[in-house]
Amino acid sequence: MSDDKKMVFFKWWPDDVLNGCALLTWQSELTYRRIIDNIYISDNFLYDDEITWQVLTSKFNGNVEQIKDELTKKKKIYIEDGLIKNKSCNKYLSEAKLNNKSASDKGKKGADARWNGSSNAQAMPTTNYKPLTTNQLTINYNNIKDIWNRIIPTAHITQMNDTRKNLFKSRYKHYFKGTEEGWIEFCTKISEIKFLWGNNGKSWKADFNWALNENNLLKIIEGKYTPDAVAEKVTAQRAYKDYVSFVKRGQHITVIDDGMVKDMLKDNLITKEEFDRW
Repeated sequence: MSDDKKMVFFKWWPDDVLNGCALLTWQSELTYRRIIDNIYISDNFLYDDEITWQVLTSKFNGNVEQIKDELTKKKKIYIEDGLIKNKSCNKYLSEAKLNNKSASDKGKKGADARWNGSSNAQAMPTTNYKPLTTNQLTINYNNIKDIWNRIIPTAHITQMNDTRKNLFKSRYKHYFKGTEEGWIEFCTKISEIKFLWGNNGKSWKADFNWALNENNLLKIIEGKYTPDAVAEKVTAQRAYKDYVSFVKRGQHITVIDDGMVKDMLKDNLITKEEFDRW
């Protein structure tokens, strides 16, 4: 319920909450459920202070520090700017406010049309913002930016310019199911790939535009950057360097991968005649 006492509806998935609390102690589970309720009724301004935690753990005199530590380590909550936050609550609050505003705008325009005697009063009123959609769903680009910055460990972005908006829009329906949940799943997937965030021997880090390049996006989805795939690629690169060193020393190798021979020809390490002799 917001300050103006208008009803705002939020998504609530009982199965997800029950499953998500399965590994919590009972004190932390009860506290976590209270946190969710209080985040909603406080409009995402649940302060991380002594009084708040006393209320959250009341009636069972819980160990506040132990409960807070457990909820933080198990990624149920995080503390930001002195407030207790939950990722799902952030998303659902944004969605609820957007839906509430859209419904309010439609109601006002419909009422205005009826009072003014418009012949088009029965038509569906339009919202007062420009819809940028792929499947009749509005893309909230601020949410898209915030989700990226919250989940991705580096390469944060400060704005969604037209290039980024068009790039994201072209991928939204097909690769992210036209939902913010799909975008969150993708960001979570790539955030777990350390190779993309500096652990690659070159300190190279992926960025927003690179991740949404279709070729790179498909490699991420298909697991080409998983630890095993990266290790296999590194091993192949080392083997290639060994083969090259043999060739440079004038030594002929009888057992060699055809692909590596083609690579050496491409890199001008061997001639066409030498390639034909392999």
